[in-house]
Amino acid sequence: MVGRSAEAEPLIKASQAIRKKAFEQHAGVMGFDYDAVQYAVTLDNLADHYRIMGRLEEAERFGKESLVVSRLTFDRYPLLVVINHSTHLNTLGHIYLVQGRYAEAAAICEQMLAIDKRYCFNILFPARYRISLNNLAVVYEHLGRLKEAQALHLRAVAIARKKRNKHPDKYANSLRVLATNYELTQRYAEAEPLIKEVLAIYEQTFGPHHSYYAAVLNDLSSIYALTGRYAAAEAASAQGNAIWLNLLRSTLPGLSEREKQQFLATVSRDTERYHSLLAQQAATAVEGTARAYDQVLFTKGLLLATTTGLERRLRASEDTTVIRSFKHWQTLKRQLATAYTLPLAQQQKRGLDPVRLDSLANELERSLTAGSADFAASRVCPRQPNSRCNGPYNPAK
Repeated sequence: MVGRSAEAEPLIKASQAIRKKAFEQHAGVMGFDYDAVQYAVTLDNLADHYRIMGRLEEAERFGKESLVVSRLTFDRYPLLVVINHSTHLNTLGHIYLVQGRYAEAAAICEQMLAIDKRYCFNILFPARYRISLNNLAVVYEHLGRLKEAQALHLRAVAIARKKRNKHPDKYANSLRVLATNYELTQRYAEAEPLIKEVLAIYEQTFGPHHSYYAAVLNDLSSIYALTGRYAAAEAASAQGNAIWLNLLRSTLPGLSEREKQQFLATVSRDTERYHSLLAQQAATAVEGTARAYDQVLFTKGLLLATTTGLERRLRASEDTTVIRSFKHWQTLKRQLATAYTLPLAQQQKRGLDPVRLDSLANELERSLTAGSADFAASRVCPRQPNSRCNGPYNPAK
């Protein structure tokens, strides 16, 4: 989740400005190498921030600049600079991947892998080398180079397997991306045991109510569906969906508006897959369809409850400071909604800055959440058929 990235931006920019000034002042004198390294790091931070915020043109510009500065010391400084340079490459590679520029992303990932080999990172830092292998494999998959990607995934799994007892989650992640590759190449019989192994590791490591566990349940559901086992697919997807809904109920009331949107976007991929499965077997999935309908109502009810409950409790508190803050928060939300419907030129003409408005609205909402006992008391989930408010929601019951 983006969280409070909008609020972090001025801090990142301030840090970047300080490092830039030192870099420019000390060029050609002792201390320049250190300033170049630190300036490159702040540029990379800014690039990654803009990537997270979806401002990809700005992200690319700062990502490229971080590499230019980093190269100034790349060949004549300690290993730390090489590691930092590889990190800067990774940031730019992610930006290209999000932009759909897969050939350029592949070139970046190949360059990272070459650095890893040149400096023996595969021996010194095997975990980092494993990530480089996986990153390149994912890009190759986007380019349709599935066999090459599979070979890279297998190497990554072999590295992760050596540390599986110490880092079971990283081993499971490598297995999961390999299983995805097998699914893409229609090797379902090989993908299924890997996904089940990941599921067992995640259950032991994170517990059966974690979002990671829910996501892998939906991976398993996909394999079942692709092999014609629709009843098993529906059951696995329903179980994963139930976990997401429990997380939704416990998490949503305390999130800002931006965070609510992002959380729901994360959940929607798996719920849409669940509904797609039901559509494929609509004639026989009467119970599942009814359950899905209940879940949609539950989600809508929860969204409504978090908004109306907030308003009702705060107005009833008779705390004029809180009520005034709440009205300001509502105004900011309306302005933000208006800003998002306008092109950039119109935003500027009307004096609407979405980043600033979002930051102010998020901060106000957090302040209201933390400072109002009435709002804390309003965190009550809506009633859902076949569930109890005081216990975990399980639509499969």
